[in-house]
This record gives sequence, C-alpha cells and structure tokens, in this order.
Amino acid sequence: MLEDKYTEIERANRILFERIAKINSQNSFLGDSSQQSSSRKGRFSSVSKADSLKRDAFRLNKVKEEKRVIYNENAKLLERLQNSKSTLITQKYLQQEQVR
Repeated sequence: MLEDKYTEIERANRILFERIAKINSQNSFLGDSSQQSSSRKGRFSSVSKADSLKRDAFRLNKVKEEKRVIYNENAKLLERLQNSKSTLITQKYLQQEQVR
C-alpha cells in the first residue's frame, strides 16, 4: 500500500517535471508563441531575451509618448472649440426652416 503511494507520487512528479521542461523550452516569456530553433537555444537565449525586453520597453515608451501627444492635441482642440463663437445664427436658421 505504501509502495503504491510512492509509485503514484513518482508518476505525478515525472508528469510535472515534463510539463515544466516543456514550458521552459518554449519562448513564451513575452507571449510569443513561436519557438526558438534548437541552434539558438543555449547561451545566446538570455541575450536575445534581454534584447527583446529592451525592444518591448522602447515600444511601450514610444506608445506612451504618442498617447501623450494625442491627448495634448485633443485638449488644445477642445479648448479652441469651447472658446470659439458659434457660426450658426439660431433665429435665422429657424426662419429658414419655417420657409421650407
């Protein structure tokens, strides 16, 4: 009975180890579903991951800056619209509508 428990635990550990090894072998660190070729794995994989992290950080900063610029431009446009006078004369418009 005790031997059966040990056997079951060893089986579960082996399955868990295989899953961990599979996850580690995939290039899923940044959500990239493509796998690296076996020739690229090894000592260069940490360098490529570091480069990838730098590129992602650069892209993120670029997107944030673009959003900031758009936000500022929209704020300026809104201020101009709020400060401008209406070009539509309400009374004249209502009279034209009654004629039609």
